[in-house]
Amino acid sequence: MCPKKNQDAPKRKNVDAERHLQIGKTNQEENNMKKEKEQSSSEEQKAANENLLIRLNQNYGKLSKGQKRLADFITAHYDQAVSMTAARLGQQVGVSESTTVRFAMQLGYAGYPEFQRALEEMVMNRLNSVQRMQFTYGRVPQGEILETVLQSDIEKIKMTLEEVIAVMEEAESRQQMTVRLHTGDPSLYGAIREQIDCLKEQKIAYDVTPGVSSFCGAAAALDAEYTLPGITQSVIITRMAGRTPVPEAESIASLAAHGCAMVIFLSAGMLEGLQRELLKGAYTEQTPAAIVYKATWKEEEKYICTVGTLAQTAKEHNITKTALMIIGEAVTHSNYARSELYNPNFSTEYRKAKGEDKA
Repeated sequence: MCPKKNQDAPKRKNVDAERHLQIGKTNQEENNMKKEKEQSSSEEQKAANENLLIRLNQNYGKLSKGQKRLADFITAHYDQAVSMTAARLGQQVGVSESTTVRFAMQLGYAGYPEFQRALEEMVMNRLNSVQRMQFTYGRVPQGEILETVLQSDIEKIKMTLEEVIAVMEEAESRQQMTVRLHTGDPSLYGAIREQIDCLKEQKIAYDVTPGVSSFCGAAAALDAEYTLPGITQSVIITRMAGRTPVPEAESIASLAAHGCAMVIFLSAGMLEGLQRELLKGAYTEQTPAAIVYKATWKEEEKYICTVGTLAQTAKEHNITKTALMIIGEAVTHSNYARSELYNPNFSTEYRKAKGEDKA
């Protein structure tokens, strides 16, 4: 006799399955609520940061000179400003306590205590360097940002290596990031090796970010290709000897013997001497040359000349610095040979030469 089937079993199974489903659904809902709460909290923190920044941005043009000094100091040193009284903050930037209070009210706060609470929120949420940059240059037209950055750094040009490293050390002690900005690519005449050695000695982590060198910008300005087939496959990057000496074997005359494309930095004020040195090598007075002033800048100027007229061309256009000299046939890009790269009669790893398929 077959055992009697338990009619309740399937039902109990369904009930258990339903219970598991409900529990799973409850857990999922709790997780979703938790995520929404975290997201909401994150958005609130972001809003707290942005609210103060937005107020600073929107009102910056209306601020007095003293109030602008307050805004600039708070943006750069918010972690210090947060613990300052109105009187102390004013003293820090050279304004009165009443000016500091009026500054807070100008931003829409009831008074300095309410402004300070907003600043505390911003500090708690750790306003990052990108946000500070967005604020600092957010009120500057897009096309003027680079000029504004460079203008604000004019005083820093006077700093010595020791002073530069001291600024980095102070930032590191505050767990802040420092951007040591060089024009062009830092590997060319950027004096970064000594900075790197100091940072290593102080056990400060760093990263070198490559840039676009002005010699690349100058080529673009001239529609030039330095390594033209049939003319030259080499580029020499060098400078005239000045207060910074150049090894004897690397003198302009020695390097000019190669006759290849040459790009000369930091020599715009010594062009008569440069001409003489170039003519000691493989170049003649008729060898094509170019002067590119402030390559890639909006003030960029470019002049095609010859080795024999370099100094004259610079004098005519009042160029004494911030210019590159490009020497060689690559300047006029004439009489070059077609490259093999796109030649249908040349085989590559990815393409057979014309006629090879039939062979």
